[in-house]
Amino acid sequence: MQISEVYAVEVRQFTGGDMKTLVPRVLNASLLQADRRAVATGRGETWTAERFYADLLERRGEEAVNVFRTIHRWAEAQSALAVFFGSGKSDGSVQMTYKYGDDRSVYQRGDTVILTLWSYGWAEVEFQYLAAREVFASAEVRDERRRRLMAGSTLNVPVDKIAKRPSFFWSELSDSGNVRCLESAMEWVISVLQSAGRPEVRNG
Repeated sequence: MQISEVYAVEVRQFTGGDMKTLVPRVLNASLLQADRRAVATGRGETWTAERFYADLLERRGEEAVNVFRTIHRWAEAQSALAVFFGSGKSDGSVQMTYKYGDDRSVYQRGDTVILTLWSYGWAEVEFQYLAAREVFASAEVRDERRRRLMAGSTLNVPVDKIAKRPSFFWSELSDSGNVRCLESAMEWVISVLQSAGRPEVRNG
């Protein structure tokens, strides 16, 4: 008689608007242990939406999932943005990247990352990557993004962070007004990049 192993699978359903997502989770202890060993050995595989939101759900709960899904869906609807999942060993990420053309092989290398969502519940606003572009080399131009992000919202970005990667906890984005300001500031960044064409990356 062959030895068999029984797996327990939990499937959670999330709905929002006209979308429905099923997030399966294997509860078998030996398989989970194998996953931990894979992380420990440094193997990083590209995350998927299912894996990302399952991890976010476990860490921060259903409301955090809904908040990040709202931003994620908005980014996917923007023709000027490409959305990629990272390959972190233990933390998942969703990167929203400005694309300069239609060739995926070009912008997949990450021309300009504008926003990153992390599965531990933080949204990272990327000023540092913008600073590498000639059109955003000026601190005054990057500060305009900061002002637009804060105008009419409760979000706060210190002026000394406009060359770095300041972050907001997911709960700060549970306010629809704050999300709209975040998206509006991203739309402005896109318009500036589009008007400038495809500049060279600044070294240093």
